[in-house]
Amino acid sequence: VLSTSSEDSPQLAKDVDYAEAILKAWTSDADERTAKQTSTCSHIEYKCNNKDETSLYGCIYRRSQLTEDNESSVPGLILFHTGAGPQDMFLRWKADSLVNDKELFPNGCVVLIADIIGDREGWAWSDRTRYDSVRKSILIPDENGERNELKCRVQAAIDTLSAQPGVDAGQIAALGF
Repeated sequence: VLSTSSEDSPQLAKDVDYAEAILKAWTSDADERTAKQTSTCSHIEYKCNNKDETSLYGCIYRRSQLTEDNESSVPGLILFHTGAGPQDMFLRWKADSLVNDKELFPNGCVVLIADIIGDREGWAWSDRTRYDSVRKSILIPDENGERNELKCRVQAAIDTLSAQPGVDAGQIAALGF
């Protein structure tokens, strides 16, 4: 099921073997936590401030104990995806691990799995022609060598995470794979 998409859920893995390997590692990681805290994931659609107002599709992770209403100011972390796209269960595992890491984030954090390619359904797993086309269009520099489309999508992720309740906009970090 995780390696196919449906009307209600995106494809999160390239195949069953990948899905099983990630689920096994994620379960082991969760079992090793000293406190059995959990996280929540909220899907979010946000827009790139370009001429097309491109829709991007991310996931916001936070500790279950840290709701939007009771969070104090916590750091935010953006995870940018690999060539598999944003609908990757590996990224969800890492987001879950980060928000529940009490050594690294004693008061919690909020993680955004950012979307650079506009992939809501997980098509990047199977439609490599489409992925290559979208990727190239985002990375094309203008006459000054600037990659404005990429900058726009990165800025949209920063703005989206900064606007989340309880996130300290002065403590935003990003990590890409």
